[in-house]
Amino acid sequence: ITKQGERYVSKLFIPTEQCSFFYEDSHSVIWTGGVGGVFKIGSDGEVEQFFRNKYSITCAIELNGKIYFSTTDATLLIYNSELKYFEEISSPAIYSGFSYVAKLSNTQLVLVSQSHGVVGFNTESKLFGELLWGKDAEFKGDIGISTDKDQGLWFYNHSGNFWYFNPHSQRFKKFNLIPNDLIRLIDYERFVVFIDSRNLIWI
Repeated sequence: ITKQGERYVSKLFIPTEQCSFFYEDSHSVIWTGGVGGVFKIGSDGEVEQFFRNKYSITCAIELNGKIYFSTTDATLLIYNSELKYFEEISSPAIYSGFSYVAKLSNTQLVLVSQSHGVVGFNTESKLFGELLWGKDAEFKGDIGISTDKDQGLWFYNHSGNFWYFNPHSQRFKKFNLIPNDLIRLIDYERFVVFIDSRNLIWI
């Protein structure tokens, strides 16, 4: 969207189906993408495209000078901001695809797997692994994540249960925030969770 005189003019940047996320890194670079790959928009407006039609990108996060991209192909893409290159890390075959990636600590990420719940990734060893706290039998299905202002992670899966991960204490706790009699009135897959700047949870 650009301003031309007193008018604002919009121009289609990429097709809607190719845009599943927007992310701004610490260098004011905008990253976006989807089924068409990754688009990088520099502070000068220059656009670069990577992995054209090779991966379907779902989410991005920055950690220690690197941008991590989750994909539905169960591959983690890592962009080195200093050296300006990508690395592709394929996960074990048991993980079907990743819908989300988030930070657990300075060396650990969590990815939501479409078939395997949550999966850990160590950024130093570059290895995937199971998370002990993710083995709850109810912690499965279409898992969503919201981050609060203290960088705590709230996981939910449309069951009425919420799981909270405290990044400072590295502890995990389960809550039942929506009673069973109420969850029956809510059509599954039809609610999302948002946490505002005051740490109020909206469902």
